[in-house]
Amino acid sequence: MRGALLGVAALVVGGALLRAGGSQPGPLFWIGSLALVAVAASLALRRPSLGRAELALFACLAGLALWSAATIVWSIEPDRSWDSFNRTAVYLAVVGLGAVAGATPRAAATLLAVLFAVTLAWALVTVVVPALGPDVERSARLREPVEYWNALALVAAMALPVWLWLRRPVGAVAIFATVVALALTTSRGGVLVALVAVAVWLALVRPRGEAAWLLLVSVPPGLAVGGWALTTAVAEGARPATRAPARCSARCWSSEEPASSRSPAGPPPPGPPGSRPGRRWPGSSPGSRSRRRGSTTPGTSSATRPPCRCPPTRAAWPT
Repeated sequence: MRGALLGVAALVVGGALLRAGGSQPGPLFWIGSLALVAVAASLALRRPSLGRAELALFACLAGLALWSAATIVWSIEPDRSWDSFNRTAVYLAVVGLGAVAGATPRAAATLLAVLFAVTLAWALVTVVVPALGPDVERSARLREPVEYWNALALVAAMALPVWLWLRRPVGAVAIFATVVALALTTSRGGVLVALVAVAVWLALVRPRGEAAWLLLVSVPPGLAVGGWALTTAVAEGARPATRAPARCSARCWSSEEPASSRSPAGPPPPGPPGSRPGRRWPGSSPGSRSRRRGSTTPGTSSATRPPCRCPPTRAAWPT
């Protein structure tokens, strides 16, 4: 039973990391439903013993969910309040699944390490292979597979204590990759949470020497690589887009419009409401539209014009 619950927990957490759709509320239904079904099945077989800390956590999450539901009454956007209630309820269900699973700290840390490693590796691969990301071109803010850069930064911040727990060479490599991903998200909140998580780990976990050594050999190179990649992306995005010459643009535009719109014999454009019908306004003389649009001879059709030879334009690099 415990193995089955751990498998369901891995499926729920993995779905939240890889297929949650960022801030979209749609996937929350399936993730929360799976967690609730697993919790109900486990409670039907046995009742777990919870301490004061677990009960306090459940009470806080339940109170937050009830408060989110109550705000629907006076909220100016009730649908947003309903989404907040659903999200908090899913949090409560996932925490309940973790409580009934009864995993040991080592098993839970190993499971989180695997899921965090898959998520961050996927995120960094989208930088190396842009076609795997949401757009064909590169994006300045890393967001895949979570699809929201601030959420991905929080995942990186939560992964740092797990890598410090490993205390192996693989932990140093994981910290390096996590720092690179955190830098590419450019999330200030994620950086702040990462600093708090590392500080709490160093304050509570003994001994500190090995953790400090892992941070010393991994964080500076990660910041250097992440900063270099970020400045390169910003420099490429700041390059101005190539525009066609104004003369060429006007020629191409006038050659593609129908001949009827270039005819100078049309009536003048109407003036403001209440004006006299016979009065002409500035720029509304006969033939002015054709002159503004590049027509040189009245009645010339687009079929007799030479083909447009404008150079192709390059779209600005997305940020």
